[in-house]
Amino acid sequence: MCAVSLVFFAGCAAPRHSKILVHMIKAQEEYFGKEILPGFDKENAAATEVVHYENTAEIKSELDNRPGGVALVKIPFDKSQSLIAGGLVRPLDSF
Repeated sequence: MCAVSLVFFAGCAAPRHSKILVHMIKAQEEYFGKEILPGFDKENAAATEVVHYENTAEIKSELDNRPGGVALVKIPFDKSQSLIAGGLVRPLDSF
């Protein structure tokens, strides 16, 4: 009885809302948003929003404008070390 109740409540949990900052060509971004995320959101009871940022030199300000509001950032490799050193992002292999 208890196990059934836990499954029931887990299945009814509110979606987790998160944002992903991306800088991709338009076709890649559309594919990601329309083909990849819906399956992920359904499987994980999530509601993920893709937010495009235009200028890769401004990633720091994009993150500063959304404190605690970004779950994942697609960044150019050459920007990663300074953002990690500044404590703004963590590499995926650190989780």
